[in-house]
Amino acid sequence: MPLNCDCYPGCWGKHSKNWPFIEFETEEEGRRLYVACSKERIVPYGGYVIDIERCQFRVETEELRQKLIAHIKNSPMKTANDVLAWYLKTNNLRNLK
Repeated sequence: MPLNCDCYPGCWGKHSKNWPFIEFETEEEGRRLYVACSKERIVPYGGYVIDIERCQFRVETEELRQKLIAHIKNSPMKTANDVLAWYLKTNNLRNLK
């Protein structure tokens, strides 16, 4: 079940500690995973958590992890800036939330 609590600051990190994850090495890789979830909506809100200290992008299920990996691998947009540029080019700003 996606997280929707606000027990205390940082509680999502603790609640998601056993979730499957993707390790990222650079800030750009982490940002691209975040944009895929938050802007492209590959993983629903509450279904992902970024652990900056461990360089882990956690997702709720292995199925969502595989979906996210496939999306990143097959997407022509390799960086977060590529995604923003596409939205600007296609005048799709109303869909960028």
